[in-house]
Amino acid sequence: MLGLLHLLWENTGLNEWAPYLEGKRKLTTVMNRLYKEASSIKQSRTILADVLLRQGNEHANKKAVNYACAKSRRLIAISELNAWSPTMNVGNNLPLAGTTKSSPPAGMPYLTIDSSRWERSLARFPRDVAWWQRGGKIIAIAVTDVPVKKIAEKSGQEYFSASVRQVVLMMVSEQWIPLDSAYEGIIEEKLAKERREFIKPLIYDSAEDQYHPDFILTDVNGSDFVPLEVWGLDTEDYLQHRTVKEKWYQQEFDDTWWSWDAVRHPRSDEIPTFPQRKKHYESKYPVEKMETKC
Repeated sequence: MLGLLHLLWENTGLNEWAPYLEGKRKLTTVMNRLYKEASSIKQSRTILADVLLRQGNEHANKKAVNYACAKSRRLIAISELNAWSPTMNVGNNLPLAGTTKSSPPAGMPYLTIDSSRWERSLARFPRDVAWWQRGGKIIAIAVTDVPVKKIAEKSGQEYFSASVRQVVLMMVSEQWIPLDSAYEGIIEEKLAKERREFIKPLIYDSAEDQYHPDFILTDVNGSDFVPLEVWGLDTEDYLQHRTVKEKWYQQEFDDTWWSWDAVRHPRSDEIPTFPQRKKHYESKYPVEKMETKC
């Protein structure tokens, strides 16, 4: 499921950022891009877009639910989670944005998930959960059983419900860029504030790969791209992996790569300066300098 989420993000360019996107990447734009890409993905007899539930589109969601019921298909939901709160209570419903104890998000069925499955999902993504609890944005992708139509006992109204079989979480920045750690979030925010152009490589469902930098700068003077690496742990296994990766960087890029040791130098003023931008970027996308008060 994480692989599908990464595929959608990469094919829609949502893992890329540039200054011209400032103020343009909004929820509606993101969800419309995902839906368009889902229209080209087919598994067996099902086109993903036909069974896709997406945040903020009531009409399309109702259409997907009706289709899934008629064709006995499972649903795929992609949405932000509700803002985290220690008192959050949505019953046994998946806490997608807009979910309350008494109602699902617009156009979606009640997406029910048993507590043990939800707890296992949270345990699988501890860094994402920590990001969520600190107020960060989390994207969830969930696959459900075939939705069923039910009748409320008190009101007699019809409603749809679907049991969640699997849910995967992905932490993203305010620019919807996927992140692998809070340290990456610091660097992504700094890159965006300094109006840099960059890519976040995605590794799908694979394990950590030494050939994947954390970010790639694409606006550097005198270079097509420069890899950026955030060293965020100091465990023995991680340090061994780091040694191998540093050797590979030196072999492939010599000294034209950038890194930040977030464990040894965690303060924001200890982050190394990014490689210089191309000159025409400096004039086209100027960065406001902070005034220093005496």
